[in-house]
Amino acid sequence: SLLQEIMLGSLRQLTKFRAPIATCYTSARANSTAGVSQAERKWDLVAAVCIERPPYITPKLLEIEQKVMATLDEKEFEVSMMNDHEIRHKRDLEKQERKRKGEDVDDGEAVITALDLEDSWKKAAEGFTPASTSTEADVKSVKRELDRPLRLLAKYKLGTEIHWDLPFIVNNRGETLRDTAERAIKQRLGDNLDVKVLGNAPWSFYQYKHPKHYQEKTGSFGVKVWIYKGILMNNFHDDVAVNLEGEELLDYQWATRDEMQKLLDKDTYRAIDNMLHAED
Repeated sequence: SLLQEIMLGSLRQLTKFRAPIATCYTSARANSTAGVSQAERKWDLVAAVCIERPPYITPKLLEIEQKVMATLDEKEFEVSMMNDHEIRHKRDLEKQERKRKGEDVDDGEAVITALDLEDSWKKAAEGFTPASTSTEADVKSVKRELDRPLRLLAKYKLGTEIHWDLPFIVNNRGETLRDTAERAIKQRLGDNLDVKVLGNAPWSFYQYKHPKHYQEKTGSFGVKVWIYKGILMNNFHDDVAVNLEGEELLDYQWATRDEMQKLLDKDTYRAIDNMLHAED
């Protein structure tokens, strides 16, 4: 009958949609399972500190900076008033001119002219030797590259691998990342460093996954590293020796920007580079 044909046609249409619906349902279950697996992954939270030793002396001026300084000096000389020494020299010249014309000039006692003073200053300056702005200190000393900032790097031995990194330590439950950063300085580097951590928020971030065998062994999927910035506050003449704490810490050095790029992993350096100002 006509009713039976309509019902059979509708049944055939439902059969066509059955496979796509089942596929979508299976895909949704798979995505849900993946989402749960993703949420169950355990990440280690780590706070690292980029400790910077600022330049001790003014960096050499660029060519454009030298031109600007020369222009400003010339302008200042043109519009400035005479100082006491220049006024004294002008009076000396006026006296000499009056003497040359035969006028009476009362000098009183023996007078030291401005030119006499200049000669004595030049003679005293000949014996002065300025201190060198470049040193041959080793990479563990903060008294190198005096006109450029340096950052502290530590050499770690994790398992069988040896690599350079910032001073870091794993976050404890209930501890803020700022507190972890402060603890990393004290526990990793000793008490000789006076470091001021800037701000409560990290300056940069990166993450990496552990190898499969390490994930199975520790249950940790990877590490999320939050980088803080610290400024070395020690005086120039202070002993800034670093006392590395922990068997995994092998060595340290105060590195320039170029040295950091050569020593650090590319992901680590990229994260640090994002938080630093250009030095050129």
